[in-house]
Parts: sequence; structure tokens; C-alpha cells
Amino acid sequence: MKKIVFLFISLISFVLPLYAQYQYISEDIADEAIYEFLDEMANEKFIEINSAIKPYSKMFISGKLLELKEKQENLNKRQRKMLLFHMQNYCLERNELPTGTYLNLVKNESVSLAVLPPAFYYKDSLFRVKINPVLGVTVQANKNGTLYQRYWGANFEGMVGKGFAIYGSLRDNNLKNEILVEPPYLTLGTGGAYKRSDDGKSADFSEMTGGITYSWKWGNTGLIKDYVAWGDNYHGSNIFSGNAPSFPMIIFNMKPADWFELNYFHGFLTSNVIDSTDYYIGPDNKKEYRYRNKYLAANMLTFTPIKHLNIGLGNSVIYAERTVKVGYLIPIMFYKSIDHSSTMGSENQNSQMYLNISSRNIRHLHLYASIFIDELSVERFFNEYHNFISYKGGATLSNWPIQNISLTGEFTYSDPLTYKHKVLNTTFESNGYNLGHYLRDNSREIYLALTCKPYSTLQVKASYTNAVHGNEYAYKDGKSAVATPILQDKTWSNLTLSLQARYLFLTNLQISMGIEYSDIRGYDIDSPVEYDEIRMTGKQYLNKFTPAFYQGRNTTFNFGVNYYF
Repeated sequence: MKKIVFLFISLISFVLPLYAQYQYISEDIADEAIYEFLDEMANEKFIEINSAIKPYSKMFISGKLLELKEKQENLNKRQRKMLLFHMQNYCLERNELPTGTYLNLVKNESVSLAVLPPAFYYKDSLFRVKINPVLGVTVQANKNGTLYQRYWGANFEGMVGKGFAIYGSLRDNNLKNEILVEPPYLTLGTGGAYKRSDDGKSADFSEMTGGITYSWKWGNTGLIKDYVAWGDNYHGSNIFSGNAPSFPMIIFNMKPADWFELNYFHGFLTSNVIDSTDYYIGPDNKKEYRYRNKYLAANMLTFTPIKHLNIGLGNSVIYAERTVKVGYLIPIMFYKSIDHSSTMGSENQNSQMYLNISSRNIRHLHLYASIFIDELSVERFFNEYHNFISYKGGATLSNWPIQNISLTGEFTYSDPLTYKHKVLNTTFESNGYNLGHYLRDNSREIYLALTCKPYSTLQVKASYTNAVHGNEYAYKDGKSAVATPILQDKTWSNLTLSLQARYLFLTNLQISMGIEYSDIRGYDIDSPVEYDEIRMTGKQYLNKFTPAFYQGRNTTFNFGVNYYF
């Protein structure tokens, strides 16, 4: 750990003399409204973004909103109103205090303290700060019962000088009647480290994100704890999904030219694997064991050969050494090669590669594709065996031929044993949650969505999801693993029709409601057991992959009120 701190301080010392221009404070990937707005503006070719790498920084978002303000005569009436609405959230990045506030307790050139929306702002020539509460409640109901989720907490954002930033967000969550996101479940959503009730149906958990960062004109670095979502998508990425709980990481990002960008992080994961040699003595001389170390190094190199076309190439490695390996702290490395050098003659670590292509060269149209390669052999393309690869492709058409309407189609397909690994401590997981696509391996999904925005702060979305999961295999032997049949039997399926509405009432105050019809089933299989298959009954598959609340045919109503940033 001392080596990590030393390297980080050395890096800071290197960039400190450079002219600093931006601070890095990440925007929560759960704030869908701003991400969707920037995506729409990029589809219209008003701005350029690298939508494969999230979260964005608040300063980056502020800069894009200022670009749009200069082009607002090209925006339609709804888009102009939405632009002004979002700009209120990023006033501090422009070195301004908010203007659209009500019931101000204090308001002068340096301080703003308002009741609506509730927030404290302060700025001077050196220091800018924002503190605000976060709170929300969501209710879902169908024939299986009623579920509640509430959270409350606070956010802090501080910017010092021209480059340093420190920020944090703490949320205390309570789930009532059932936990909807567990490691085995094939559901979209962010997991947590739950403190369960005695009956196991309710839980509390806290989630803290934040960090300290330093930025300069063409890059930034920092020590943060956050979520990571890599790969273009509109319904779950197949590279890094952001569904696992947040984890600490060292980040380094640079964009020295318009045609090149590098994103890197080194993460400290939670293995959930007991280390029998690492323990302390608790009450009654009981040994309290700790988890084994687990680390993740990942990079993505994005090239832009022509405007609005991004080609991203990246690789990552999950390793489980007693200490951090310096080679994996180098942002530009091909980590599989380092792994071969350092573990020759013993079990290799778990490495991955990925490719992401995003094109917005045709106005209104976003075309994208991503490939996640878990294990690859060229010979398998020419025989009966298969590689461990996940494919995703899709398109979204915005504001054509009808203004304020968008249509999205997305297809995802993953080979058996993708995201799995035969060594328990180097699986593609943190806290037991898969870091990749939410359907995991041996699966297929078709997703369609029609989005209507009749008013600047109102969105109505109708969507169709058809997902299938195949046989479950244990990764025990490499030879049998590559021979497993792809989607030979259907073990689980999800057909969902959804209609959701979202209204942004005040700055960062969101009201949502919707209705959803779903048919989620598990299936009995009559074929012989082969290739280390984990065979279960249809009911067991259903219980493994789906919370009881969603099992079978259901019409579910949901309502939520959230104030988050």
C-alpha cells in the first residue's frame, strides 16, 4: 500500500506544475436524465462525446452544456428548455451561484442557502463548495405484494484552486419486504452489501462514493470510490455494467488530442473468498478471518479517426496476489502479456479484452457495437468449439422523422462460460456481483424502446424486453468448457412490456411512475446432463435467477420520488 501512495504522490507531483483547467467530480450514472440529454445532443451532432466511458465528470458536462448554449438557435423548443434546466445543476462549475432557488435563507455574492431546492453553496477566489441532501422513496406493487425502498443521505462537492477536487456522497438505504438485486439474479440494478433482517426479506445497506482528484488541461488522476460503466448501451453494458457495488480505485484519464483518449483504473475489489492465513482473534478467542485480496486493472484506448466515430480498444485483468503488482499500475499495458511473464509455470490470472465502436456520423442516428472477449483461440473459429465472447449491437434514432421521438433497438448475445473463471478468487465479480452484462453467460436479449418527450422535463418510454438464459455450466476443465453447446436448452426467460413516465419537477427533484407486464419463467430440461452442467428443476432455475416478487405473470405498478443531486 505504501508503494501505491508513493506512486500516486509522484504522479501528482509530475502534473502539479502544469496549468490546471478542470476539476474532476463524477456525475452519478444513476442520473439518467443528464446522460440521456447529452446522448440526444450528440446524436444530433451538436456535440461530441465518448459515451462508452461513464461516469462523466461534472466539469465535462458543464462544458458540453456551454457548447450547446452557443448553438441553442439550432435546438428545438423542448431542447432549449431542457438545456436551461440542466445548466442550473452545474452553476458551481461555471463559478456561479444558483439562480432558480426559492425560500432563500442566505443569498449574496459568495453564499447561497435555499430551501427549494435544498442546498448550500459557497464560492470565493480559492474554494467552491456545494452541500445538499439526497433522499427518495420507491414503491412497487403487484399480486405478490408491495415493496418499498427508501434512501437518505448527503452530497459534498469541493473544488480548490484550478485543479483539486474532493467530493463524497453517502446514502443509507432500506429495502422492505424483498431484496430485488442479489448476485445470482438476472435483473438490472445496483447491488449492495446488505445487513439483512431476521426473516431475510428486508435489509439495510449504506453506499459511499467519492474521492480526491487532480485535473489539468488534458487529463486527471485521483483516488476515488465509484461505479464504472464501460461500453455503449441503452439496456446494460456487456463490458463493465456498473451493477456491482462501488469499489475504491486509482484513476488516470488523458485526452491530449482530439483523436485519442486513454481511460484507466486500478480497482480494489471485494473477493468474498476467505483467506485462512489472515485473521485476528475476536471475543472468546474466536478467529475472525478476512477476505483474500482481489484487484482489477483496466484500460480503454479510444481513437477518433473522423469526427463522431469512436473506436475503443481495451483490456483488463483480475488478479489475486498478496500485494498490488506494479506492472498493472501502468495505464497503457497489455495485461495478459504481463500475466504470462509473472505467472509462467503456474495458474494464470483472469484477463479480458474488448472492442467498442460508436458512430454518430449520420445525424439523428447512433450506431454502436461492443465485443467482450473473455477467452479467445483463433482455431475455435474453424471447428466445433467456441470462444467465451459476449456481443452487443444496437441503434437509436432520435428526432427523425418526428421531433421529440426516439426509437432504440439492441441485441446482446453471450457464449457459455463468458464472465466465469475456474479460480474462485479471480472471477469477473466484486462482492459476488458480475461486473459484466446482467444476464451473464449463455444468454440472449432483444430490447426495443420508444421514447416520447412531449415537454421539456417530461419523458414517456415504452419498452419491450425478451431475454433468454441457457444451460448453467461450471468452469472446471478447459477442454470440456469450449465444447459446451450454446443455448441448447432454455432454462429461464423474461418477457417484459413496460410503460414508464419521468417528470423533473424542480432541479434534481424527479417523480416517476409506470406499469409493467412481465412473464418470467424457469424450465424443466429432459436432455442428458453433459459438460459439467449444473442441472436444476424449472422452479429451482426460477428461484435462482428471479426474486419471488417478479416470478410468473405479473402486472406491476411503480411510483417513486427522488431528490438526488
